[in-house]
Amino acid sequence: MARKVIIYIFAIILIILIIYPLLTVLNILSVKNIANSFIGDIDIVFGLNPYLTKAILAAVTMPLLWLFVQSFNIFNNKIRVLARALLVLSLVIYYIILWIGSDAFWFDRNGNPLKCYVLTKKSIIFHRIKHISEYEVDQKTGKKCLPVTRGALRDLRIIKHVMNNGGVKELKSPKSFFDVQTGDPIVWYTHRKGGEYALFNAPVHDPVTGTRAAPMTRQEVRAFQDWLALKKRQEAEKARQAEAERKRRAEQKAAELERKKREEKLKAKKSRLAKMRELLAISVLAPTKKPHSGVHIVSKDNDHSTILATKMVRASLAVLSSVTSNVWKSAFIKKGYFAKVLNGNLAPAMETGVFQVLHRVLLGTLETKCKTANAVLAGGRTCTIFFDGRLISRQANSKVELTGNGFGVSEEQAVDKAAAQMAQRIMERLVR
Repeated sequence: MARKVIIYIFAIILIILIIYPLLTVLNILSVKNIANSFIGDIDIVFGLNPYLTKAILAAVTMPLLWLFVQSFNIFNNKIRVLARALLVLSLVIYYIILWIGSDAFWFDRNGNPLKCYVLTKKSIIFHRIKHISEYEVDQKTGKKCLPVTRGALRDLRIIKHVMNNGGVKELKSPKSFFDVQTGDPIVWYTHRKGGEYALFNAPVHDPVTGTRAAPMTRQEVRAFQDWLALKKRQEAEKARQAEAERKRRAEQKAAELERKKREEKLKAKKSRLAKMRELLAISVLAPTKKPHSGVHIVSKDNDHSTILATKMVRASLAVLSSVTSNVWKSAFIKKGYFAKVLNGNLAPAMETGVFQVLHRVLLGTLETKCKTANAVLAGGRTCTIFFDGRLISRQANSKVELTGNGFGVSEEQAVDKAAAQMAQRIMERLVR
């Protein structure tokens, strides 16, 4: 007895090892797909709830599985033959019930549909047609309820199977259009505006146009591939043009930004020049006919003798008609422009527009040093004025150093004489 059980077990294992590759090749090994196929058939034919259909399938699975195992019984020939006969009879009865049910459930004796359907994204809703006008529009979805014809019933079975295996989808570029084993189409299509293809994995209505999708044919596949190639070329050309337009706009924007920057710089320069011209103490609008010179002298320190000498030199030069004294306003000195020009940077002076009025300008600082006279000049004071300046014009930029000496019984007299000498030497330097 134990030997028979072992042989029986080995026989079952051997059968499974033989059948497994066969089922893999035939692509029907997926129990889920088989179950979904049966559920879809029963649901479409009898309109049962999917969960009730699954319960019925679970109830009959174990007896059918036992019959399948017994059909390979090598120990009892009668049981093996009987099991095989019952399996074949079960399949025949199943499909006869489906055939009878499909007619009796869906159509009357004259072949007129008894039900209509509404297709949603996740399910198929059925209504019994008592009065067709009552079901022209489904109350929940607002969609038209379509009568179930024999052709529609075939499509609904396919749709139900697709819904049970991932759902109805719109396809972009499917890898395959036909079933590898049967050659039946597994892709359906409609045409949209402009000849555009819309592909689906089930024979549904196009949600955009409302047109029922037709099954793909070999000729239509070639037409679709030609259209797809043309679309890719058009998209590539469109992308190229879009990129060119983007670059053009970017360059235009960059040029516009550059132009605005130049305008802003020019505006800032004009504003700065206007402010610089305000620092000029003489009028630019009414230049003299003959070019003449200007002098601008400031004290180097706050020493009394230096300040006094500066005033005296300015006064001596002010009486000369060919010389303009105090060329710039005090702000020109306070903002440091005077010091820059004195150090050789002519830009601030030129920005004030001084050379539109004057031919040349001598600017600089004065410093005075006084001391008691020597024994020969006892009882007096000697003062020396030092001028550290620069002579500038459109063509010239030179360093100028001058000195002026004076003697007097008082420091004021000595400064006065030194200032007169300094004014004379400044004039000589201007006209040289």
